[in-house]
Amino acid sequence: MPNDIYISIMAQYFPTYRAKQDKYLNRKLTWKEYKEMEKFLFTLNLKNGYMQEMELYEEEYVPKWEY
Repeated sequence: MPNDIYISIMAQYFPTYRAKQDKYLNRKLTWKEYKEMEKFLFTLNLKNGYMQEMELYEEEYVPKWEY
């Protein structure tokens, strides 16, 4: 790939709001999917990219919505 292409993979995704009702978006990334993406990105030999590590505390990224 060209060196001016940047890729960022965010492993922290988890469904909120309407995504919970969508059959394609209603779950977190599995460890197997994460490893498959890691292998795929390695084959691209990117110079400009980032892959977030899988963590157990993704909910920390969700704002506390107060009404």
